[in-house]
Amino acid sequence: MVRIKDFAESRNVDMKAVSRWMKVHNMPYDRSTGLTEEQISILDKKYPLPKPIEIIEDTESRKMLIETQKALIEAQNALILAQSKIAQAEAQKLLLEDREKQIDDLQQEIKSFKRTWFGLYKKRPQV
Repeated sequence: MVRIKDFAESRNVDMKAVSRWMKVHNMPYDRSTGLTEEQISILDKKYPLPKPIEIIEDTESRKMLIETQKALIEAQNALILAQSKIAQAEAQKLLLEDREKQIDDLQQEIKSFKRTWFGLYKKRPQV
């Protein structure tokens, strides 16, 4: 005697789904006798047995994948390092440009002074 519960468990399906499908398709079910051979064959077409999973072990592909992943990680690390060096170089460039501007400004200010009779410096009047 095969019950709906046993059939559903063997097919990895919810028992309520099987019983609803049977009700919708007018398949009477008697708990005392269980499923008939005809009902089992019809349900077997609707809910076939799950196929077993085949495990294929391909060690060469796995090794190649691991090597590729390692190379990718190394490339990503090199990229991160290069990006940080580029950012540092750009910051240094900005600092140098700012210093050059400050030096030019100070040189212009120095030119605006003139030496007095007493060896001191006095700012020239703006024209």
